[in-house]
Amino acid sequence: MMDLYVHSKKPEKSPRALGYSIVFGLTNARLGRVAQATLALDAMKTLPNARLCAEKLAEEISNYSSVDRKDGSAKEVVASIEDAKNSAAGLQSSLFSRMSPAEVKAFIALAKVQRLKPGDHIFKEGDRSNSLFVVASGELELSSSEGMSFKYTEGDFFGEIALLTPCERTGSVKALSEADLLEFSRDQVIQSFVDFPGLETKLAELFHLRLFLNLSMNHLFFKAFSEDRRRDFFYLCRSHRVPPKTLIIEEGKQSSHFFFMLDGVADAYRDGKKLGNIIKGEFFGESGFLFKTQRTASVLTSTPCDYLDCPDYLYDDLLMRFPELRYWMEKSVKMRESLGSD
Repeated sequence: MMDLYVHSKKPEKSPRALGYSIVFGLTNARLGRVAQATLALDAMKTLPNARLCAEKLAEEISNYSSVDRKDGSAKEVVASIEDAKNSAAGLQSSLFSRMSPAEVKAFIALAKVQRLKPGDHIFKEGDRSNSLFVVASGELELSSSEGMSFKYTEGDFFGEIALLTPCERTGSVKALSEADLLEFSRDQVIQSFVDFPGLETKLAELFHLRLFLNLSMNHLFFKAFSEDRRRDFFYLCRSHRVPPKTLIIEEGKQSSHFFFMLDGVADAYRDGKKLGNIIKGEFFGESGFLFKTQRTASVLTSTPCDYLDCPDYLYDDLLMRFPELRYWMEKSVKMRESLGSD
C-alpha cells in the first residue's frame, strides 16, 4: 500500500505517502528489520519536504541495526548496509542456483545485515535459533564438540538444519576475519518459498545433503569414505521429508528400493505386530534391493522423518561405485533376520 502512494505522481498523495513511510520504516527499524526499514527510507527520498523525516529514520536504523557503526554517521551506516546488499546480489551461491537474478535480489532485500569482527560468534553449539545465514564477505569457521570443522567463505550458507527442524545448533560459528552476513528469519524463508519456489527445492536438497554429511562423518560404514565419495552416494539417491504415519514400506508388496534414515524414527511391523524402531543412521529395505523379494514387514513413520531412497535401477551403478555396500547390506539383512524383521 505504501508503494501505491510513493510511486504516485499526484502531489496531493505525498503527505499520506510520507505517513505510511514513517510508520513502516520506524516499526521495522525497531524490530531489527533493516532491509524493510531501508526500503522505507528510499521511499522517503522520493517525496518532497521529507528530508528531516528521512534523517530521523536513518538515525533509528543505525540505533537498532546490529551493524557496527565504527563511529560513522547514520547515513554512512545505511549506505554500508545498502552496499553490502548490492554486492550480495551478485553472489555465486548454490542456494540461489534455481532462482533468477531478479528473485535473488528480491530475496536479499529481506535480509538483516550483520557485520562481524574477527572472533565474534554468530551462535554457539546448543543455542536455540531459527535463522539462515549467507556469507556476503569474509571467512567464518564452524566447530563442534563432535569434531566437525568447516570454513565458510563468500557465497556459502549455514543454519538451514536449525531453520527447518526444531533442534539446537549442532556447532559454533565464529568469524575468522571481518565478515558481512545476510540473516533471514524462519518466517522470511518460509514466506519466500511461496514467492520463489526454486528456493524451497534447492534448500530442501541442500538441507538433506548437510544432514547426510554430518551423520555419515562418524557412521560405521561411511566414515572411511572421503567427503567427495559421500557426496556421490547422496546424489545417487533421492531425499524425502515425510510427516508421521507415512507408510514407507508395505508388507507383502514387491519393491526393490532401499533406504537410509537421516533423521526421525520409524516403526517396523509384521502382521500388525511391532518388531522394532528404525532410527537415524540405519539402512532399511536392503533385502528387497539385493534379492528383489516381497517385503516381509511394513515401515511406518512415528515422527517426521528425513530419509534417502535408492531405486533399483541404480543397483549396478551403486554397487560398482560402492562395492563395500553389498557386504554391509548382506550383513545387515542377516542381523535383521535374526531379530525377525525385514
